[in-house]
Amino acid sequence: MRRLYVVVVSTSLMLVVPMQLASADSQGTSSFWQSKLAESLYNGNPDDQGDANGDGIPDGDKDFYAEMWCEDDLLLTFGFVTDTEEQHDDGVEEVLPDRFLVWDADGLDPESDEITLTFEELSTWVKGGERRGQRDFIEILQRDVAATYLNTLNNTCLSGSHDDPVFDLEIIDSYEDAISFILSVDGGKKQQKSAWEDFGWDAHAELAAYNEGG
Repeated sequence: MRRLYVVVVSTSLMLVVPMQLASADSQGTSSFWQSKLAESLYNGNPDDQGDANGDGIPDGDKDFYAEMWCEDDLLLTFGFVTDTEEQHDDGVEEVLPDRFLVWDADGLDPESDEITLTFEELSTWVKGGERRGQRDFIEILQRDVAATYLNTLNNTCLSGSHDDPVFDLEIIDSYEDAISFILSVDGGKKQQKSAWEDFGWDAHAELAAYNEGG
């Protein structure tokens, strides 16, 4: 499994990230990452990069360099394989990465909280859930986290790295607070309000600003 490493500590959780700063060359809004075009950049299909209508065929000659999009599928580049081998009728065949590691509180502790998502789950997060207009605070922060994570993967790729995601250290605390909220806050929107006012809103505001362009 890919890990996010070098430790950044706060009072609640510990996020392990690479030491170097991420490039902030390109930010996509959560609305961009919800689009069919954006989904083609991280859905695990290496042959549909730039597909804007969901038919599996790239549309036109898109300039990935000018648009500042990674030319490599983000799931295949930064994801991990749930099962390293899959049995087929003709023998054992390697399978492709199928999950994203969105959060690993401590890469050295296998019992620690971590968040791994399939493409479909990450796509639901970046849409803010399936209840448009009725999102609770957890779903709002899931949208922020998903867009931030996808921007991080894209920028890491643009920097020339195909290893571990390189997070922008200026927004690490807010990313961590958003994750802490998602993992620890229960109940409906009314029950979530106190934690939202305490630290959720600040995390949302900074991550939303980052995803809107830094």
